[in-house]
Amino acid sequence: MGKSFLFRLVMIGGMVGSLTIANMVGWGADLSELEEASDVIIVMKDKAFHVIKGGNPDPDNPFFFMEAGLDHIITLRNEDTVAHEFVSPYFRNVEIMLSGEATMVFPKFAAGFRVDPGKTITIRFTAPHLVDGMKTRQDLFWCNIHGKKPGAKMRGELVLTETVRDIP
Repeated sequence: MGKSFLFRLVMIGGMVGSLTIANMVGWGADLSELEEASDVIIVMKDKAFHVIKGGNPDPDNPFFFMEAGLDHIITLRNEDTVAHEFVSPYFRNVEIMLSGEATMVFPKFAAGFRVDPGKTITIRFTAPHLVDGMKTRQDLFWCNIHGKKPGAKMRGELVLTETVRDIP
């Protein structure tokens, strides 16, 4: 088995940079087992996000849901011929366990992962709790290479919802 890799993404005043993480397979499972356990699977192809599990599969309006306070696993699979990024303000201060090979990216006010063509990564984290009185929190996600501008195809939305079950 490979090593687990746990890190905390923390933004410092809009710092822009990257950190390459390679060959980190952990949690006692291989990537195919982790993909099967994923709440959300996003395929990046034809310069679009395709949410094939856990959300809206329409590449013109991709989104997915997560419940606050619960553990979530997201698989990102790049089936395109170019590198893509999956970034969001949501990942700025979240402790994440990563399996696979990716480059950490830190565009202004966001954080995420650059995935090379043909590569797959899986990220695992606990979704934060909502602020008192909130029922949902919405954040954008995008490819910082092909989806920066409003109206670009590689943009979507993640929706954090109030937890509807007991958290152990």
